[in-house]
Amino acid sequence: MSSEHAPQDLIQAAVEGRPDALEKLLLAFHEPLVKHITAGMPPDLLSFCSPEDIAQETYIVVAREIRTFLPPFNPHAFAAWLFKIADHRRSAMIQTQRAAKRGGGNARRWGLPGPDDDVINLLELLAIHTRTPSRSAARRETVELVRTALAKLRDAPRTAVTSHYIEGRPIADVAAAMNRTEGAVLMLCNRGLKRLRTLLDQSRPYPAPAPHSPPDGG
Repeated sequence: MSSEHAPQDLIQAAVEGRPDALEKLLLAFHEPLVKHITAGMPPDLLSFCSPEDIAQETYIVVAREIRTFLPPFNPHAFAAWLFKIADHRRSAMIQTQRAAKRGGGNARRWGLPGPDDDVINLLELLAIHTRTPSRSAARRETVELVRTALAKLRDAPRTAVTSHYIEGRPIADVAAAMNRTEGAVLMLCNRGLKRLRTLLDQSRPYPAPAPHSPPDGG
């Protein structure tokens, strides 16, 4: 299925929260998205990351923000929204690259200097990679580091974090499955994220998704 033939009901189903519809939708738009990203990449950025890397980052944002997409549910409107997110991701990557250059190349190019949102981004990267594995060696290395850190968590925090952030299950559903209150699950998630931050900061440098600018719906 090409992006031109992505039916409106598929877009609407993705907006309504159907993961299978979202995966089909992103697959339909993958080639035009990569072409769009490539067209706006400075040559020196290509040595820092690939268009596929930025596409993967774009998918993370789309998975998080898809419910904010507003009608009309047609391919042209969705493409405009998707490309706008990709533009933000590409700009963020350029800024990261320039910051690395100003650091003389000796400082970490990437990392987790910010709040837990960065850890959540990495968990979402793992979730995206599980469904659509990246061809980027750097991304595969990052995913393995996150997976290794996740395996080191205690059982309860690992279950809560995996269920909510990777499987995308609502807190209420996770609480019911774990036979705990929603508040208790939120605390487990918070504890798990903080422990993951510590574990990841102790590992060698890895590419963390940069902060994104929220897209506008529709």
